[in-house]
Amino acid sequence: SARLAIASDEQTKANIHLDIASERLKEAKNVAQENNRAALKNVIGDYKKEIEDLNQEMDNAKATGEDTTRLLESITEDTAKHISILENIGDRHPEYEDEINTALTLAEDMHENAKNELK
Repeated sequence: SARLAIASDEQTKANIHLDIASERLKEAKNVAQENNRAALKNVIGDYKKEIEDLNQEMDNAKATGEDTTRLLESITEDTAKHISILENIGDRHPEYEDEINTALTLAEDMHENAKNELK
């Protein structure tokens, strides 16, 4: 929250949301291994919120006419990792399919959108 409050522009905020989303997935991996469904649901919910906020900041940056190429490259790279992590959690813990699938779809959409915009 503090990092977001002092961020000077939309791209910086977007990068912060991307970093936080990555951290939430690390936490998701850990709580899935502990078989803590409630914690996993909360962490995945936080991940989805960060991706949604990232998307909003990306839209804001584009609206100002900023060059978002580097940010799009980061999003493409990081969301590919996110997809892999989410698939791995889903494969190892099929009982969490409901929690994982919506986050996976969101990550895949963000990944494809960023790739398409880079083209």
